[in-house]
Amino acid sequence: MSIEDRAERTETEQTLEQAYITTLYDRLDELRQRASDRRAAVMRQVGGTHAARTERDVLAVMYGQQLAQLDAAENGLCFGRLEFNDGTKSYIGRVGMFEIQHLVVETDELAALGAKMPAHPHFSW
Repeated sequence: MSIEDRAERTETEQTLEQAYITTLYDRLDELRQRASDRRAAVMRQVGGTHAARTERDVLAVMYGQQLAQLDAAENGLCFGRLEFNDGTKSYIGRVGMFEIQHLVVETDELAALGAKMPAHPHFSW
């Protein structure tokens, strides 16, 4: 393999790696925007029963924590790659995108479940 071939192969690999990293950061930005929009929507809610206000506060905290996790994930999202003998590659970072996606899916499922549940009656003693 000539020096030119190696240089071209290296450049191609770097282009592919950059595309992968760009995809990760785009996904992170998408998840962060979704959590931010949902938190803003929750914060705009006013009034309601005591249970509704409590639920609103819990959701606001939950989305705030999710935003903090996503912000923390940006630094060191992907800082290395492992290449195995069988040709597979594994990327390393501080927080895996699978964990972030799983967190968002769980949150979405809980929100959908909450929307299907009947409202809690408000009891005054």
